Amino acid sequence: MNVFRWESKHLIKELYQPKFLIGASLLRIALGIITLYIYLIHYQQRYALWHDSGYLSHAEYLETTITLPFSLYAYHTSSIYFDIIFHLGIIVAILFTLGYRTGVTSLFQFVFIWSLFERNGVILDGGDNILRIVLFYFIFIASSHYFSIQPSVTRKGTLSSFPEVKKIRNLIHNLAVFACAFQLIILYFMSGIYQVMGEMWQNGTALYYILQVEQFSMPYAQELLSSNLYLMVFATYFSIVIKLGFPFMLWNRYTKYIAIVCMFSFHIGIMFGMGLITFSLIMIALECILISDTEYRTLRHRISLMPRLILSWMRYRTRSLRRQSYITRKRMIIFYDSWCPLCQQVARRIRAIDTLGLIKLKTFRDPFLVNNYKIDPQAANERMIGIIEENKQQTEGFSTFFAMFKRIPLMWWSLPFLWIALKTGLGSTLYDSVASSRKIIPVGHCEDDCSIGEQSGKEKNV
Repeated sequence: MNVFRWESKHLIKELYQPKFLIGASLLRIALGIITLYIYLIHYQQRYALWHDSGYLSHAEYLETTITLPFSLYAYHTSSIYFDIIFHLGIIVAILFTLGYRTGVTSLFQFVFIWSLFERNGVILDGGDNILRIVLFYFIFIASSHYFSIQPSVTRKGTLSSFPEVKKIRNLIHNLAVFACAFQLIILYFMSGIYQVMGEMWQNGTALYYILQVEQFSMPYAQELLSSNLYLMVFATYFSIVIKLGFPFMLWNRYTKYIAIVCMFSFHIGIMFGMGLITFSLIMIALECILISDTEYRTLRHRISLMPRLILSWMRYRTRSLRRQSYITRKRMIIFYDSWCPLCQQVARRIRAIDTLGLIKLKTFRDPFLVNNYKIDPQAANERMIGIIEENKQQTEGFSTFFAMFKRIPLMWWSLPFLWIALKTGLGSTLYDSVASSRKIIPVGHCEDDCSIGEQSGKEKNV
């Protein structure tokens, strides 16, 4: 009995704690961008699609509307009134995306989108239904805790003075988030049920007949799938299995990711195969609400570790290459200024990303190295000097940077831009500008009352 009471109290406590705040914020941004896409992609055709003088007049709209019509666009036939409402909808969508006062903008976003879709339902692709339902739930969701210009934080004198109000608001938020997730689950599961009952889905030919409809097929997808019988049958049965198994796969944290990735791939296929762009984007965006805040933080931590893991893997894989004679001949010695803090910082970064071990960084401030490699200290002070061990070729300035980055795999992406800068002379100009203005701190050679600027001036006159 005590255990039951403890579990009940724990469950009630969890209900009053806001959940899925990161997913709600990401979904807010995604839905805002999608609605902006709908507004802007039809901006030039807005009069033909939604105005009284366009495809569907106000009188025809009233005749074709079965239920009680509600649309802000239907209250007046003036072009000025239409433009005001249309552009207000764009402004509201922008504010909703940015997360400004989402308690108010969510309501207006729902009203404006409902009005737009209600005015002309001929051009809709099915994604409008789920979008309107989810935007209604967003009126009750705290969606501006993250990635918002006005985060929903508790401040002194507001909700902190009324803890019971805060609990009720958190409970409403959790219920609205659950409603969004439940709506998605029911949509997938019922879609799978209806597919199972269809004869063409049972024999694996439904996808073939769908692609024969010109309005819901892309030419390249039709040719690809129609020419591959096994792929077409697999895609048909895969759609049924993943939809029916989706609600059950969400109960396990490992199978949940498999379900999300499969549905993501499914809607990518619909987007490029059937051309239903907004429908696919809306369904993909709804997947964000299925991942908890803890899982998002864990995912972010793992993604932040990826560069280190890739760097470690590259270092491990290139150990054998260091022993090859070809790689050894490509080694390069770079002489940098060890009295320059900027140069020291660059040298540390170069050592960190030099996975092939082809770069040797040495200071030209060492007299022994200067005499051994026979370099001019004055020239090294003005421009960084490099020596390629294979042919003893000497480079200087920006050419040294270009030759150095050619030996670092992580910097190969920048070689086209560096090559253009090298050939046009822009790189040398920029390099000379930075080198001439660098600060120099003479190590062990500064007398009393010696300022950095004075030493820099002395160094230039040496």
